[in-house]
Amino acid sequence: MKNVYLANFSMTINPGEHKFLPYSVAGLWTYAEQDEQVKNNYQLAGIYYDKVDHDKILDELDNPFLFGFSVYIWNENYTNILAQKIKERWPECMIIYGGPQVPQDPKNKWWNGHEYVDVVVFQEGEEIFKNILKNPDKKWIAEQINTAVNFGTHWSSTVSDNKRATRQRDLSKLPSPYLSGAMGKPKKHHAMLFETNRGCPYACTFCDWGGLTYSKLVNHDINRLEAEIEYAGKNKIGFLYSVDANFGILKDRDNSIADMIIATKKKYGYPKTFFANWAKNANEDILKIAKKMYDAELIKSFIMSLQTLTPLAIELIKRDNMDSNDYEYFAKRCSEMGLPFDCELIIGNPGETLDSWKDTYLEITKYDSLSTYLYPLALLPNAEISTTESREQFGFKTVRKPFPGVLNENTPEEIELVVETNWLTESDMREIWEWTWTTRTGHEFNFLRDAADYLSRQEIATKKQFYDDWYKFVVNSDGITKKHFNKAKGRIDNYVFGLASQSLGYKENISDHRDKFYAEVKTFLQQYEIDEWLLDELLRYCDARLFNHNIEYPHTQTFDYDFIHDVKRETTIEFTPTLRGAASTTAQMLLDGSDKISENFKAKVTMTCTLNDPKIIL
Repeated sequence: MKNVYLANFSMTINPGEHKFLPYSVAGLWTYAEQDEQVKNNYQLAGIYYDKVDHDKILDELDNPFLFGFSVYIWNENYTNILAQKIKERWPECMIIYGGPQVPQDPKNKWWNGHEYVDVVVFQEGEEIFKNILKNPDKKWIAEQINTAVNFGTHWSSTVSDNKRATRQRDLSKLPSPYLSGAMGKPKKHHAMLFETNRGCPYACTFCDWGGLTYSKLVNHDINRLEAEIEYAGKNKIGFLYSVDANFGILKDRDNSIADMIIATKKKYGYPKTFFANWAKNANEDILKIAKKMYDAELIKSFIMSLQTLTPLAIELIKRDNMDSNDYEYFAKRCSEMGLPFDCELIIGNPGETLDSWKDTYLEITKYDSLSTYLYPLALLPNAEISTTESREQFGFKTVRKPFPGVLNENTPEEIELVVETNWLTESDMREIWEWTWTTRTGHEFNFLRDAADYLSRQEIATKKQFYDDWYKFVVNSDGITKKHFNKAKGRIDNYVFGLASQSLGYKENISDHRDKFYAEVKTFLQQYEIDEWLLDELLRYCDARLFNHNIEYPHTQTFDYDFIHDVKRETTIEFTPTLRGAASTTAQMLLDGSDKISENFKAKVTMTCTLNDPKIIL
């Protein structure tokens, strides 16, 4: 029996130490072993997903005949190191690469630096992987659609122009790798990838889903899915992560799947949380699915993949045919339903300017309970926007920087980030991130939200003017806010944009020094025409509205001004935490899905920057 090894190395998501189970490669083997020829000649000798020391894995291998790797942005460098070491020790071992990180463009420089890889498989891999095991001859493999073979002196590539022609149309042929036992006993704090269908009807240019985008959906059998959900519950899987491109797009079917997950959590207490890429053309039916999953405490919010509100940018990234662009309707409807509503946004899209980004951000964050997920524009190998033609058309200048998701791991990974476009200079790009950091502090993270809203209502300063002024004040100040801003600025200057927006540290740097922070804010607000007594009341109100984990709630305060109705009168207000807002993130869902984090820690992280609901009681 020849030994086959497979790997899809996960990043470690902290806090919680979650790792994604190797669904893709386990699925390859589960499908292949159905074939009698494969079953009689090969055995799965090992499957890896934990990034341990490379030599530890090498010492565990026993005369490997074939080692297949699924490669993505969070494991590319780690995988390359291991693959090289394997080839050095066992030169005859066939190294196969698949996954989104292997470029289909034959002009990409990737092909000149991977001499230790024997075969590359593009798109869905189940059928070709099985056939390679049945006939591992390189000349034969080179003739198969969607493969590339390394003959030493050159690569022979047969990337199909009609990628959809090679798709697996009948997913019932694919056994579940979870139910087959290929992955062994999972740990309950690990994340289970969950695929209910394949395909995507959209063609967003920044997406790297490759041949499964802009294509018809095909579904897994509903009975298989029900069994997998039961598997998650029985095995105490904390975090169920849907890899569907558009969960909710199949209204009745996805509604039934949501019911199954809810029922399983009620039965076993697991899965604790569920992540979904919600359908881009969101509608009332999808919101209802999200609402019942929110009520079951499986999700923290409805996350809309919006990216931008700028018309030209929406057109250039090919999202102008989506209902999600009617952002305001969904924000208001979620508010009526009591469903927190969050948005994913990309900074640096082609067609975006400094001014248009400010308008987008301030429009989106006008709702109290909303959070944003901010991502820099990244060029992924198989995304349309990363092609030579797009780079030239949009005037992209890029840098390669550490991928934020693996910064604490021994092997660093990289991502290609856009730092300049035809619409944004490098200086503009830095200013966008700096301005967004300061504005986010004030508005989305709620430290100045009520001050900005009051000045806007009174027509003293528009929100854009207010936050432009706040940005200038922070940049030119020398206090606690500037000290924290400088940390973000250092990362921005080094183009580590994602880390600059995510590593906020508000609790340690601002929330725990509220007196000093609001003293600085008072100095800032004195430039506007506000009476001194009213300014003091406004600052007290801002502070009272911001959650304080050192206060017992509900909490009551009396003010000389009614900021809810903008009337000068003594008003007593009771404040109650919403536990919504800027902390409603995927990371928070991971926290809730883990048994390794104390409940006290979870609570403090969740509530650091959320708003308190005010209610006039006198």
